[in-house]
Order: sequence, then C-alpha cells, then structure tokens
Amino acid sequence: MQKLKILQVVIKNTSTLDFSVPLFWHIRNKSKNAEITILFCMSNRYKILSKSEFYKREFKKIGVNELDFLHFFPSKLNRLKSILYSFFSNNDSNNNSFLDLYSSTNSSIKKISNFVYYVGQKLRRSIENKVVMSYLDIDKEMRRIKPDVILLDNRNAVDFPGDSDLFHYIFQTFKSRVVLLPHAPHYLTSDYSHVNPNPFSDCNVEDKCDIWMPFIKSDKPESSSQLYYSGYPGFDSNWIDYCKSIEPKRHKISILYVGRKFLDRGTKRPDNFNFVTMDYNNVLIHLNLIYDYLRESSVEFEFIFKAHPSSSSIMIDKALQESNMTNFTVSFDTSYSFLSYVDLVISPYSTALFSYAISGIPTIVIKSDMMDEAMSSWKSVAELYKNMSYYCNQEDIPSLMRNILSKKNGVIADVQHIRKFFPNNSLNLCYERVIDIKEKNEL
Repeated sequence: MQKLKILQVVIKNTSTLDFSVPLFWHIRNKSKNAEITILFCMSNRYKILSKSEFYKREFKKIGVNELDFLHFFPSKLNRLKSILYSFFSNNDSNNNSFLDLYSSTNSSIKKISNFVYYVGQKLRRSIENKVVMSYLDIDKEMRRIKPDVILLDNRNAVDFPGDSDLFHYIFQTFKSRVVLLPHAPHYLTSDYSHVNPNPFSDCNVEDKCDIWMPFIKSDKPESSSQLYYSGYPGFDSNWIDYCKSIEPKRHKISILYVGRKFLDRGTKRPDNFNFVTMDYNNVLIHLNLIYDYLRESSVEFEFIFKAHPSSSSIMIDKALQESNMTNFTVSFDTSYSFLSYVDLVISPYSTALFSYAISGIPTIVIKSDMMDEAMSSWKSVAELYKNMSYYCNQEDIPSLMRNILSKKNGVIADVQHIRKFFPNNSLNLCYERVIDIKEKNEL
C-alpha cells in the first residue's frame, strides 16, 4: 500500500478537531510516513486556533501540515504575505454579533466606538475575500496535495472565499468517498444523520459519502454502505491517558464549568428558537451557586469557564462580571487540555461533559428544561445522562460539590456507564475505515 495522504477540511471552528486530532495521533503512531493535512477555510487559520494552545502544540508533535488560504499566496510576495497575515488575524470579534457589542455597554461613546469597530470588521472581511480570490486556485492546490481520503464537517457550510471551487473539487473531481465527520459525541435528535454536504448542488450522499456515526442508538451498531459506526476517538483510553500525562497537577482546586451559548439578559426567546441556547439568568444562577460553596469552604481555587466554540466572549465576560465569581478564567481551548489537572466539572446539557467524566473526573450534570427536551424523544440519550452519578437539580450544586471535593476520588462508575455507549475501540475503527477507503480508491 502506498503512503496514506489524508486531508481534513475545517470550515467553522474546532469542534470537528475534537474528533479528528485523536485519530491523527493514532495514525501517526501507526504510520510514521503518513501525510496529514488540515485546510482551514479562511485566510489565517489562527482566527480559530489562536485560543487553542493544545491543538497548536499537538499539530507540531503529530506533524500536521497546517494550511490556510494565505499559505497559497505567491511566494514572490512574501513580505506582503506577512502583512496580510497580521491584517487578517482578527477572529471576527470572538463570535460577537453587533447586538453583543451594542448591549455590552451603557456608554453612548462606547456604543459608537463598538459600532465603528463592527463596521470595520465587516469591511476587513470584504477586503479579505477580494484579496484571497485574486490568487486562489483551489483545483491546482488540491492536485498538489493529492489526498487519498478527505474528512469534511457534517454540518451546514459557512461561506468563505473559493467555497464553490472547493466543493466542486470535493464532490466532482475527487473520486473517492468523502468522510462526513461528527462535531460532537452524539447529535441533537435520534433521526439525524447528515446534511446535504454540498451547498452548491445536490449530492448523492449514498454513493459519495461515508457518514461516521459516533453514538450507538440501539443494541446493534448502525453500519451500511452509507452509515458507519465510528465511536468517538477522544473517548478511547489510550488517548485519555496521553492527555492526562501532558500537564502536571496544580496546587489549587480546579473547578470547570462547561458553557453553552446563551441569550443576553432581558432578551425574549423567539418562538421555535434553538433549545440548546441557554437563558442568561440560568447561567448566572449556576455561577452564583458554584461560588456560594467556594466562598463558604474557604478553599483555594481556580474557576474555569470553558466556553462553547461558537459563544460570545463579550457575553461570557458580562455574566462573570455580574456574578459573584472570583479567580476565574475563560477558555476556548479544547476539553482535552484540562484532563490532567481539573478536579471537578459542572455542566448543563452538553456532550462536552463526557470528555471529563470518561476520564474519571467527577462531573455534576445539571437537570433543566433544555436537558428534558433533548432526552424526550431519544431513550438512549436519556439513559446516558440520567444515569450519571451526579445528575441533580441546580439547587443541589453546593452540597454535591462539598461531598465530591471532600472525597477527591474519580468516579469509576461513570466511566463504566459511559463505556456502555462508547466502547473503547474507536481509534482502531476509524483507522481501519480510513485504510479501507484508501485501498478501494487504489483498485
């Protein structure tokens, strides 16, 4: 078999990297000469990697070729290229909408300043698109990479420079099957499997795509010519042990809260609005309940607000400043970066909580209407969440924190419970499927 060449196309944020990077780590351990490339569909990849020190470090260790659109800028203009990298480094205001910026202050002068800043960002985005499109030749660059396997986000595409050319290459020129990657350990509903992966034309998904399903919905894993039960590589014990060895334990007690996107204070929830977006007051209540215990216990602590990849940094700062919380940091880094030292995790409904719980970190799971809606039509998901050791009402958070931190033990029962839904062989399943796709393409 010839050398494996694998390409991941990242369109929006780091969520699919949570799935793929453990796999790349495994591939590198299996094959020292494999070529692993990630193409970030933006001019400067640090728009989404700037807050992920874990991935920047691991890419170097694994030997990942990191590409963005400025990577293809003519070499004879390298001096201009470095200027453009700096100019296009802003990450679009950390997911902040104009409404976020406008409502973040009561000062009229600051509101005007934020408005000018927002308009400037939009203008910069327009200039960026024109610059990139003036030189970018997607077909030429893809022929240079020559991937055997392409991994693509299983989500609605976000527009970016050269998007139609890239999707044309993936679904017309590229002859092998395209792997659609999940961006979480399970989807929102039991009947979801994929979107139309090509926003520019209808795609025969059954013939063209390999849809990787991370979650066992029934007693029999779902596999067919189209659906492949992949499991979730980030939950395999080999990867977890590796992550836990990276950073030493800290002296302070580390408490981590798993954040979701949430509405601003006083914002009325629109009809049929996305139920996994929280209300501002609920977030504030959680923060204050956590702090109530920390204040009473007088323990030396650090509090980490683990932000959702698409959440607004301004909104998070606003909620933390309004709460009673002290000694806090906000992080957009991957969950894997915390596995070696966090002592306790507290989470509303979120698939991210399982990265910590399956690593043996005590994890409090907060009951809510959002949780009830997510579980209402999916029996397996309901069993997964409800049977966690610390599944509780929000008012019980302080007492549970007291019990857990006094014991300072991991929760083996939760590890065993989660293993019923995510067996410990996903890395091999995904690696073998990648090799199978490559070998069939070579026939």
